[in-house]
Amino acid sequence: AEYYEKDNKMEVQKKALLNIISDDDTLFINAQRFVNINNKKDDYILAYDKVKIYKQNVQGICDSLYYNIKDSIIQLFNKPTLWSNDIQINADSIDIIISNKKINKMHLYPNPIIISAVDSIDFNQISGKTMYAYFENDQIKNIDLFNNGESLFLVEDDDKEKIGINQAISQNIRINLKNNEINNIIYKDFTSSNTIPYDEIKENERYLKNFILRSDERPKDKKDIIEK
Repeated sequence: AEYYEKDNKMEVQKKALLNIISDDDTLFINAQRFVNINNKKDDYILAYDKVKIYKQNVQGICDSLYYNIKDSIIQLFNKPTLWSNDIQINADSIDIIISNKKINKMHLYPNPIIISAVDSIDFNQISGKTMYAYFENDQIKNIDLFNNGESLFLVEDDDKEKIGINQAISQNIRINLKNNEINNIIYKDFTSSNTIPYDEIKENERYLKNFILRSDERPKDKKDIIEK
């Protein structure tokens, strides 16, 4: 660690770890370098290169991170990815708003996409132009997607045999979750819906435009985010 008294700046490198402590759990953030600016006007932390995040119910990766300590806002940049239980969320940028030491809300923009694996071949997917995720007791409660909403869902019969893939378009979409799993979906300003028989599905019809699966990069535990 190096402290620059004139600039009120501190730099920390080499297995640096930022711990944002809450009542129930701690948010651990690892990066190659942290820079803290703390003066009368500003109080923030920058994290650079290969940022990894671990919390019991939320994990993430991104290229760089900005943490405004005064406003309790964490911003993730350069195509970040977050995971919560079986859900993966990608976007170009993500803002995490913290209130009372807990994650309160996330703003994901532009090009957010939610991916939930059915198996190694098929994935349920929902995308839009911008997205807000709302938390309750540190778990995702609701998700709102605004503008150009699309979804792809695998359709199965009562015996779990694959029937087809449903493609739906709706201007806005509300997703309700229970125990961090999708419980139901409400399509607002509904436009169209089409189910393709499973044996007629083409490879490019299995995925929405911004589909990228990054499950092999997901931090598995607190030790996993420490730079090796």
